[in-house]
Amino acid sequence: MKIKKFGTPLKGSAVKLMMLGSGELGKEVVIEAMRFGIEVIACDRYADAPAMLVANSAYVFDMRDGEAMRYVVETASADGVIISRTEPDDKRVRYMTERGFPFATHGRTHMGIEHPFHDFDNYAYSVEAVKTLAALGRKRLALLAPPPNLSYYRHMRDGFADAVMEHGLTEVPFPTATVDHSIDEIRAVASELMRRPNRPDAFVSGAGAGTFALVAGVEDAGFKVGEDVDIVSKQSSRLLHLLRPQLYVVNEDVRLAGHELATAVLGRIAGRDIGSLQSLSKPRAVEAYEMSGKPKG
Repeated sequence: MKIKKFGTPLKGSAVKLMMLGSGELGKEVVIEAMRFGIEVIACDRYADAPAMLVANSAYVFDMRDGEAMRYVVETASADGVIISRTEPDDKRVRYMTERGFPFATHGRTHMGIEHPFHDFDNYAYSVEAVKTLAALGRKRLALLAPPPNLSYYRHMRDGFADAVMEHGLTEVPFPTATVDHSIDEIRAVASELMRRPNRPDAFVSGAGAGTFALVAGVEDAGFKVGEDVDIVSKQSSRLLHLLRPQLYVVNEDVRLAGHELATAVLGRIAGRDIGSLQSLSKPRAVEAYEMSGKPKG
């Protein structure tokens, strides 16, 4: 696919791509789309979201509001849409499908509709995380999961539950906080959990930002990461080992995700088969600090 086919951003000949969800992943999608010479419109429920800072233009609206979404899509005259924070039964997917509108999702749906997507294999991530903690001798595990309304909650939750059962471990429920809660909220819940008699001796975390809060909560309760508690976390930027070298991490390549999603929606605009525009990224190995080539301590 040659860039010249897509015109020049902000010109009449440009292809317009709309991002429904403009977080850190959205920013990577915007950057990759711009490499193709595409004009990008970033949308989210709050102003100055990460993708909005690099996009050509932006809209702020509640993406759960079907009327608002239809108005923005039609007003912006977008040629294609990328949907993030995908839900199992996603109204945005149904709307785009019914209108024959080119789109791709970050995450998979469970609604019987074939569509382009890119996803990270969160089931496999959880399985590998639990396997690592079991090998470290940990017995009581808690999961800091995504919100239950998102598709990847189901994948991460199922992988965690299956692996805990396989290794004969015990789950310590962590029901009142998700990766979407604030750092202060996660920190408070983790600290309270660590003060219980049957506290967890390990955590699996679904997001790097949440792991910062977990570490703070563990230490607020008087325990040490790497001694009393082990944590395996996903991260999209290599920051966690700067916080605590004792953490175990799995790196999610958001730039790859951005490239795959931009390519998928452009392929759909060009009329390519849906099956060729679906991709699933497998997690890399769980990485200890020593694996990065750094000295311990």
